[in-house]
Amino acid sequence: MNISIKSVDKYYGSFMALQGINLEFSEPGVITILGPNGAGKTTLLKVITSLSRPRKGMVEIDGMNVYDDRKKILMKLGTLVEQPEFYTYIKGREILSFSGSLKGLSGMALKDEISRVSDITGSGKFLDKKVGKYSRGMKQRLGIAAALIGDPEILVLDEPTFGIDPIGALEIRDLIQQLNAKKDKIIIFTTHVIEEAVKLSDRIIILNNGRVEYDASNKNDYVKLRVTGPIKEYPDGYRYVKISESEHIFEVRETEIPEFNRLITSKGDVRFIEKSSEVEETIRSISIKNDKNF
Repeated sequence: MNISIKSVDKYYGSFMALQGINLEFSEPGVITILGPNGAGKTTLLKVITSLSRPRKGMVEIDGMNVYDDRKKILMKLGTLVEQPEFYTYIKGREILSFSGSLKGLSGMALKDEISRVSDITGSGKFLDKKVGKYSRGMKQRLGIAAALIGDPEILVLDEPTFGIDPIGALEIRDLIQQLNAKKDKIIIFTTHVIEEAVKLSDRIIILNNGRVEYDASNKNDYVKLRVTGPIKEYPDGYRYVKISESEHIFEVRETEIPEFNRLITSKGDVRFIEKSSEVEETIRSISIKNDKNF
């Protein structure tokens, strides 16, 4: 499995939605794309899934251009981009049957696959109802089930927990974790919820104004500590960023936190020490720069 995004620019009229995007996804796991409204998250997913063609650059999946080899790419890809909407007079089972037929499934194989994805997503109990009677959460589950048809290697989900009640959102997060446990898929999803991204992700990418502002693994043994209060002497061996005279961000190994706390409190008038992830610091910086929150 490999997704290669090369020098992608995307315009809507004169507005540049994506600027010089270069990303490579080759390891199974969950990749979360964070960013404020208008950052380019959904646009990037549309480009990856060939729903939208960039003005410049290209996207390849396993060496195939997504715009030239759509039928082959379809067999590898499951997508839920933007909020799912279906014809109101069609039943959920018919939606999944159509999705399965696009993946070349028929007969008993299709029936078994519908049973599998409906069990995974908890959508089986309402598949024989017309979609016009579905709640937003039911539509979301049906959309995810359709994306899972054919057991694709790559799963692309655009804000899968948006607009769902807290219990439903928790169940979808659990579903993403279960899918990721096998480590046989690349799962790309977007969200506004920082805690959701930190909890679920193997890799986090932050977009802002169409550019990649942050891209890093979410798995390491370091933490960020925000230290409030003036520091007279900096302890040796710790990386830090000075935000102001009375505010610093230190990078500290989890196991070294007690020793660090002892050292830093002995070297200044420290009033407060709190954990603050690199993701949170990047978001804080973007929010200040944009004068708005995520």
